[in-house]
Amino acid sequence: MGLVADFHTWSTEDGNELKYHNQNECGYGKEIIRNGHKVDGKGVGRSLCSQCTELAAEAR
Repeated sequence: MGLVADFHTWSTEDGNELKYHNQNECGYGKEIIRNGHKVDGKGVGRSLCSQCTELAAEAR
C-alpha cells in the first residue's frame, strides 16, 4: 500500500459522484489508469474515494 500523487478521471464515478484517488492499491484508481482516463490532481469539487479512504486508514 502506498500514497501516490492525487489523480481523478474526467467523468463521474462511484454512483455519479466526483471523486479523486491517492492510493496505489485502489481498485477504482487502477481501472482509471488502465483505461487511460487518468487526470493529475484532485479536480474541482471532488472528494477522496471511499476505497482510498479505507486504504489510508489501514496504513495507520
